[in-house]
Amino acid sequence: MNIEGRLQGRVDEPLLDSGRELARLTGEALADVPFDLVITSPLSRAKETGILAVSASARKQGKEIPVIVDSRLMEIDWGSWESCGCVPDNYSVPVSRETYSRFISDAIHFEGAPDGESIRDVIRRTGEFYQDLIHSPAWQDKTILVSTHGCAMRALLNPLYDDPSDFWQSHVPYNCAVNIIEADQGRSRFLAKDVIYYDESLCFNPYKSLDDTESEKDESLEKGGGSAVKVLCVEYPKCTTCRKAKKWLTDHHVDFEDRHIVEDNPTIEELRSWHEMSGLPLKRFFNTSGQAYRQNNIKDKLPGMTQEDQYALLATDGMLVKRPIIVGEDFVLVGFKEKEYEEKL
Repeated sequence: MNIEGRLQGRVDEPLLDSGRELARLTGEALADVPFDLVITSPLSRAKETGILAVSASARKQGKEIPVIVDSRLMEIDWGSWESCGCVPDNYSVPVSRETYSRFISDAIHFEGAPDGESIRDVIRRTGEFYQDLIHSPAWQDKTILVSTHGCAMRALLNPLYDDPSDFWQSHVPYNCAVNIIEADQGRSRFLAKDVIYYDESLCFNPYKSLDDTESEKDESLEKGGGSAVKVLCVEYPKCTTCRKAKKWLTDHHVDFEDRHIVEDNPTIEELRSWHEMSGLPLKRFFNTSGQAYRQNNIKDKLPGMTQEDQYALLATDGMLVKRPIIVGEDFVLVGFKEKEYEEKL
């Protein structure tokens, strides 16, 4: 149904063989993770994905990993819109394309089908599950794989994002995308976001064609158009977010100079200039999810440091610096948010 561009919420379609292969590849990459439990949506595509994703861990541990089903992890309920075509070639959702496109462009305010769920409904439902999960005495000190769906996963993680108003966090999660969360005494933090363990060429965004502006850009490029902007892209080649950003730049014909953030670490002068041009808090320039940040207890040190001290610290190690950094003539972007790239590039 994804391939056909049809809405698939509560419809219980099984995985294709290609989906099973992505789940197996993900499981092999997670083989060293000592999973204790799988909690999954009751829909078969999520349940099978969860079981495949812990199979290598189960073999390595020599034990069977129990599976619990929780209906709060189900995908958004499309009600009578289920199975409707949602792309230009087969559009049959019973509202205008402009109204439906808010599912991508302004998801937080998307009301959904009259007999289905809104995005806010999904956030409430998955939020109740998550609070039960992190406060349950039975699950403390456990390593748990939660297997859900694209919209439901973004809803579940919504309160944890730096900018919850950006519901999709630049894009719909790719198949088998892995987010790693550490929860301690009711407080949660990301250790990794949207990691994939297979070749990026296999990534598929079923809703990409919903973006009317994307179609307009494609038409412009076909006519020979494109971006006249040339920017500096300061990045780390192994970083998944950096690869996504560079792919976006390439796909949108943005001319950029590539710079390795570790081999050619930003200087104090560059960091000061980029910070001032960005208009962002200086903390946004720190790679807060990186090992160097955590191992050196940077979070506890920052309150006692001057701004100049922070520039100097960032200049000592490229792994401390958030990436990618896009430097234009009169703007600086830190990280990758598709909306920001569209506005500036």
